[in-house]
Amino acid sequence: MEDYSSALRKSHKESQFKAKRVCPLISYSVDTTQKLTEVNTLITPPEIPLNTKLTYILKELQTSDYQYLKNILLLIRRILSKAELIEQAIKLNYVIYLSKIFDCEDKEVLINLMWLLTNITAESSEAIRQIRELKVQYKLLEILNKEDEEIKEQCIWLIANITADSVEARNEMLEDNIAEKLCYILSLKGVKERLLKVICWEISNLCKGKPPPEFEKVKKFVVHLSNFLYYEDEQLVSDALWALLSLTDRERTAVKYIAHSINLKQVSSFITHKNQLIKKPALIILGNITIGDKEDVETALNSDCLTQLAKALRIEKYSELLVDICWVISSIAADIENHNDLFISLGITENLISLTRTIHSKSVKKEAFFALKNMIKIATNEQVTLILKQGLLSAVIDWLEVSDPDFVSILLDILDAVIDINNNALEFELLGGKAKLEYIQLHGNIAFYKRSLSLLKKCYEQTECAHNKMELDELISN
Repeated sequence: MEDYSSALRKSHKESQFKAKRVCPLISYSVDTTQKLTEVNTLITPPEIPLNTKLTYILKELQTSDYQYLKNILLLIRRILSKAELIEQAIKLNYVIYLSKIFDCEDKEVLINLMWLLTNITAESSEAIRQIRELKVQYKLLEILNKEDEEIKEQCIWLIANITADSVEARNEMLEDNIAEKLCYILSLKGVKERLLKVICWEISNLCKGKPPPEFEKVKKFVVHLSNFLYYEDEQLVSDALWALLSLTDRERTAVKYIAHSINLKQVSSFITHKNQLIKKPALIILGNITIGDKEDVETALNSDCLTQLAKALRIEKYSELLVDICWVISSIAADIENHNDLFISLGITENLISLTRTIHSKSVKKEAFFALKNMIKIATNEQVTLILKQGLLSAVIDWLEVSDPDFVSILLDILDAVIDINNNALEFELLGGKAKLEYIQLHGNIAFYKRSLSLLKKCYEQTECAHNKMELDELISN
């Protein structure tokens, strides 16, 4: 069931899409540092500032001495660790000169070349534009055929930065069969975890963006992403979840395929994880599945997600995540009947009502009431009575003066559903509900005016009967 709050989650995936990554700095050995100092001194006078050094160093990239070239690349890496110098390097056509070195067969030269370009592309979309224009990606795809894992790792890191730059770059990579190459590497035995992490990040970038990639081109990643969820490394798990999240935000046939291809119980277990970058996508994956049909919701419920959601509702402190938790519960409640007993026994209804009183965030309160509304509309009278005993009526009355029309509509829906049960109108009047309904008539909203009048009419009818009964009881007792 698509509800008004679904849009709140649309931006989270896209904020991940542009996340290019810089290779971590390394600590050079004493010997390497000495060599770099010698090369630096040889090329430029010591008093020359770093930005001027870039011009001096450029011509040295044309050397055929691989050992010397490796040292030059190391030196450039050290200089360009200052991000502000990268723009100048691009203006000096460093990308063009560096791209000419890819034909080199020396391992150390290749790794340092790709490391350097990885850090340049992490800071500059212009560098990526130049790389794509020079068709460097084709050379990178060829390099992926090499057996050496270090070369593959650095190569994929650079490819991932290119992919993350734009939907057009992503589509180019998919057209060039990057998916087949990555899946082949993943099919090999004994692949090191650090390489898996970089591959997973690239897969995550390939799955993201608007418009999304054709599902058939990324479908083969699902089984590998599911496997990544069992690793202990949090970055690996997080990237896998964000990728799966992107794949569930599309046509229902794709969502159904994913729901039946991954272990949803494992996904549900992440709802209470300590890392927000893990529990956030896990929650939204479940939400995207549960906004489907009843079959989708049942698939999610079989993962024991309600138990995890109940726990998360009790322990979560962040408002943004509480909104997501309430949203998933709301989606489940909207499509599945006969689960209100479970909502009540797990403490979900009581905790939702508690949130409306204890959390300052209006978004959380609104989502909590929306979930309660979806439960109430399919609940039996006995179930409604139990929920009312948990304080629902007073919680609704407390917020009837809110200015948000969507919020008011949710509250009125709840009142429409409960006011006739067990003569709740008398309690409603004692809690000050009638005065709040009269206030709603000042909203200027004709629909709200008519609905509040209808509720007031029910209240007056019930309270009059209740007062007459009390008088009759009093006469009888006398």
